[in-house]
Amino acid sequence: MMNNFFYSLMISWWMGITLSFAQTSPVRTSSVYFAYKQSELSAKAKQKLDQTFARLYRKQVLDYEVTLTGLADSVGNVAANHQLANKRALAVKTYLIAQGVGADKVTVKVLGERPANNEDEHRRNRRVEIVLRWQTRSKPIASKRPPTKPSEHNIQVFFDSVRQTAQTFVIDNSLDTILVGKKGTRMLFYAQSFYIPRGQTAKPITITLREYYTYADMVFADLTTTSGRRLLETGGMLQIRATQAGKALRLKRGQNVLLSFPTNSLKKGMTAFNGKRGNEGLINWQRNNRGWVRGGSLLCINRPRICWLRRLFSRRLRLLKNKETKKATAANRLMMASVNQANEKGNKAYVMSTNRLDWVNCDAFVGVSNSAMVKVQVAPHHSFRNTRYYLLLHQRRSVVAGYQYYQGKLYFRRLPKGEKATLIVIDYKKASIVGI
Repeated sequence: MMNNFFYSLMISWWMGITLSFAQTSPVRTSSVYFAYKQSELSAKAKQKLDQTFARLYRKQVLDYEVTLTGLADSVGNVAANHQLANKRALAVKTYLIAQGVGADKVTVKVLGERPANNEDEHRRNRRVEIVLRWQTRSKPIASKRPPTKPSEHNIQVFFDSVRQTAQTFVIDNSLDTILVGKKGTRMLFYAQSFYIPRGQTAKPITITLREYYTYADMVFADLTTTSGRRLLETGGMLQIRATQAGKALRLKRGQNVLLSFPTNSLKKGMTAFNGKRGNEGLINWQRNNRGWVRGGSLLCINRPRICWLRRLFSRRLRLLKNKETKKATAANRLMMASVNQANEKGNKAYVMSTNRLDWVNCDAFVGVSNSAMVKVQVAPHHSFRNTRYYLLLHQRRSVVAGYQYYQGKLYFRRLPKGEKATLIVIDYKKASIVGI
């Protein structure tokens, strides 16, 4: 297992950053509209598409990406409206491909039906939203921070260069919404959960997600599993952020988000932790007394059911008066909706409720007595300047950072006596990764 981990480290280092389009790259947004219950493009819609993609047609861009989001009105059956929204987005994609747009450059998303108060709003909801982001320079556009050669003068440069690319989702704050991460994380955002400044209520909310489940994920993100001087065992770490029009959002007071962490086996004592990076760059995890974690079956939510679940939650939650009862009931229904299918597959998950976003950790304090914990001091083979030392435990998913001690000794505090571990050294000065 550890050999595979070292291989993963080296592969990730040599492959470099996964390129994506920065938020500052040129962007054009537009929408094309459809007739009632129709998914065919009108002549006017095709003209609008040609105008939007004129620069691309003239080959004035070097690279580009297109995101299409299908929507529908809320008249009739929810599932049918979701399917119609998907057909509309696919119709736009088919037309663009016929005009020369690369099929691999187009991403299709479906939000399904949208609420409306009158016929005019219904008409405006029968649309496909288009986001075209392109590159006009001769070099690739990297994610938010451009890749930089590791420097002996800046310890953070290396971690920035291998930082995990965030997954991006767009949600409507008026609906209960379920999001699914690439590594299996599920997120349930309740309707009206976010505090929105006046004048911005109708604007969509952007959710970004980074998932950290393996040792490679954690080491490359400079993450450890400690709370003060106490050792933790993690069930997974997440970084979740919410923004609207580029401004950070927070959950309303009394509101929680429901998270599902996939796992092969369930351990007792898991609870919710949140963290912030300190001056040394490491995160100190603090227990969230308003959060909770329960073991259960993985939420097996198929994409065609997402719209139905949104509608189900929105209707039933409005019938309940107490906010806490709303949360508990919604969580239980969400679990029960998929419990049979999940049990058949043998998948499990930790289900967490938390009132805080950004850095989130599903953890348990290591249940080892103080008498069975030891401090470890070793003479390092590398200097402490621009170098990170991590100890990875074999019997539990725990990562401990080493510290410089008296007379240049490498110091690890409070480790379980007798457990096997692997020492990982990242030497920034030499721009290399070394295992000892």
